[in-house]
Amino acid sequence: AGQSSDAQYQLAQFSGGIDALISNAQSFAQTYYTSGEQQGIQAASLMAQFKSLGLGSNLPQTLGEFRALVESQNVSTEAGRINLAALLEMSSQFASVAGYLADQGLTLEQLAGMAPGGAVFDEMTAAQQRQADLAAQQAELAARQASAAEATVASITSLGDLLGGKLDALNATITTKLDALRSDMQEANA
Repeated sequence: AGQSSDAQYQLAQFSGGIDALISNAQSFAQTYYTSGEQQGIQAASLMAQFKSLGLGSNLPQTLGEFRALVESQNVSTEAGRINLAALLEMSSQFASVAGYLADQGLTLEQLAGMAPGGAVFDEMTAAQQRQADLAAQQAELAARQASAAEATVASITSLGDLLGGKLDALNATITTKLDALRSDMQEANA
């Protein structure tokens, strides 16, 4: 995390991409870190994700609290939809940490404090944060695209209604003129 963005990018490239870097770092952590350290890494990652969503205060500690947080998101706003998408993405990660929190009687903050330090951990959390940021950006883009699509559909519907009204009026005018022409022709033939 303390490295320049060029160094981070280069490390990801040497690893075969950001996904490969995260996978390799996770494999390393599973092999060489204790269960508590591994859970600490997950807790630190979750805390960073909550903070990036603006949810860094009053962090959930249990599955029930996380569920309440997810269900409290106001999906009528773009920010609420972005947060909901990100929280759903985090849900399985939080579930595994919540079980550990309950078993050990710890808070999320305390568990995050058990995360190891060092370059591998720093890069793994930086890479996870980049992925979380990318997921948030994708959710934001999807929300904007959905809003644009809704506006386009509304415009098309309005235009269709307007054209339909004009066509109905034109049809009525043509029908009236044809009826008048038929009447005139019948009078002329009579």
